[in-house]
Amino acid sequence: MIFTYERELLSDAFHRKHIAMPVQRDPRTRMRKNLFLGYPFHHVRYSVIRNGTADFDTGHQDRYGVLTPNDLVSLYSYLYLPRHHAELQSTFDRCSTSIADLLNSGHSTWLVDLGCGPGTAGLAFADHSRGATFHYFGFDRSTAMRSAAQSLLQKATDSGLIENESTFAVASGMFDLATLQSVSPAPVNILLVASYLFASKSLDFVSLARSLKTVVPCDHVKSAAFFYLNSTTKFANRSYERFVRELGPVQRLGVKEQRILYRRYAGRTTGKAQFVNDCLVLKELSP
Repeated sequence: MIFTYERELLSDAFHRKHIAMPVQRDPRTRMRKNLFLGYPFHHVRYSVIRNGTADFDTGHQDRYGVLTPNDLVSLYSYLYLPRHHAELQSTFDRCSTSIADLLNSGHSTWLVDLGCGPGTAGLAFADHSRGATFHYFGFDRSTAMRSAAQSLLQKATDSGLIENESTFAVASGMFDLATLQSVSPAPVNILLVASYLFASKSLDFVSLARSLKTVVPCDHVKSAAFFYLNSTTKFANRSYERFVRELGPVQRLGVKEQRILYRRYAGRTTGKAQFVNDCLVLKELSP
């Protein structure tokens, strides 16, 4: 079954203005020649961005020209952000009732985005839970990505996509209890998101599991869930299954393969996405 996110979303206009147009209107771009910031589309995807595995802090240079770290992030966002946005929204839809319960529990809800990139999970969560107040905390090793996440989330707040009372912050390093308590002294609900994080060859999933086993049981955390999203290849999902075993007994919604239609680029063409997702209940909300 194909779920469609081809409908007009609140964020579509945002994507057009802040993701697509800066690339399409750049003087180096030649849409009719399929050149983006001076680079052929397929060269950008497979040789420059390398399907999202590039080092976004070093920039890029070859026979087509020079790209700064910010250029790389802009191209990555242009190619992948609308698709990942729709995939994340579909993932959140699997647990809509539980998410609504947490948002209405009286405790603040933190969306912790592991490997946050340009803040896509924050935008998708705002689109999914329209009108809700939540707090976003993104972790990414790339300075350029963290900067992009801060910029896009601020623009989303200014445009009304994210509620004004919501907050956002970004950091590098590992998510831990000290970091959580420093940004939120009151007890919280945590929704952790790992969107394509497990496709990274450098991910230390054992350390991540140990970090969660330290943070989640503490009194500071009222409830916790872990949202997983990845490609459909067995190699990409192998580390995730080992991560779940490292966590120990948890409630699983179950890995599910989904196919969706979504708006891409400037929101005027349709793309198809196929991916898997899962949700782990790490700690249930107490009455």
